[in-house]
Amino acid sequence: MWKPFATADSAYLLRYSSNQDTIEILLSNLKYLWTGNFTKQYLFEMFKKLNPLLEVDDVSSQVIQILDRIDNTEIKINIVDSNKVLEMKVFSNLSQDADYEVPVNVELTLTLSENDKLTEVLTIPMVQTINFLETQQKVLCNIIQKKDRELTEYQLEKGVISRNDLVTEPFDFNLLKTSDDRLLLNTFQQSTQFMSHINAYHKTEVPVTGSLPESLQQKNSKRKRKVYQGGTVTKYRGFYGEQPDTIRVKIEEQMKTKKE
Repeated sequence: MWKPFATADSAYLLRYSSNQDTIEILLSNLKYLWTGNFTKQYLFEMFKKLNPLLEVDDVSSQVIQILDRIDNTEIKINIVDSNKVLEMKVFSNLSQDADYEVPVNVELTLTLSENDKLTEVLTIPMVQTINFLETQQKVLCNIIQKKDRELTEYQLEKGVISRNDLVTEPFDFNLLKTSDDRLLLNTFQQSTQFMSHINAYHKTEVPVTGSLPESLQQKNSKRKRKVYQGGTVTKYRGFYGEQPDTIRVKIEEQMKTKKE
């Protein structure tokens, strides 16, 4: 998982992965990507040099803990040699017990990666994340739309809900729209070939969870609709554009006519 933080000069994203022998660190300012692979022996020697009075058994675990809370630490970053080298100094605290913390220093040097690496680990996942969230949004909007229709049908059959704390307004889907062309919204789903190429070329695909529940899928099947005074819920063509009071008046009028 990427972890965001910022210095006085720039904003950064950091991610690390570890195995039995090394820790790989990725750091980006969204323009460049710097990486570094650090062995446990290197981390131990670095830690002991900067913190000679501390006795720590598992230095790599402590470094990981510091990286996990990177946004709550003091960080100094120095980029040298035409962006080819990034020097990162982290000043944090190490808990010795429940009531006592000691300051610790960590220094790591990362090197500039090729542009392809930035595309692979950051740009492509961002595109897939936007596509993933927009797909989930469509699923959720579909569910909300069905719930609004379900509530209205219930009111047509049973009457207006008496508890004010349970009354909800029909959801206005226009609230999700924006006219800011700088944002990459409603872009990638315009072309299925685009996302297919992205996923195939980079051999990665984000699985979209949260599809329609089985109960709602069953409701999509054809069934006999109940008719109330010659109309159904779906015949409210202005349903989502009308005010809640207008809808409530319509329901009350139909219920009154039904009783007569």
